[in-house]
Amino acid sequence: MIRWAVIDGRFGPMLAAATARGICRLSFGEGEAELRAWFPNAALKPARPFPVHSNLYPELVM
Repeated sequence: MIRWAVIDGRFGPMLAAATARGICRLSFGEGEAELRAWFPNAALKPARPFPVHSNLYPELVM
């Protein structure tokens, strides 16, 4: 399963996606459709967006 969120950051919206093993995608200007194209067989689960300045990302950590 891939958990993902679009984060509002200094350089615009950033897609952050992670599995239980770690980060699998960070990109700018992409969303769920692009993530599905990169990982067509994965189960995707939206995570709550979080502030980019946060030191902890519990929404993406399994």
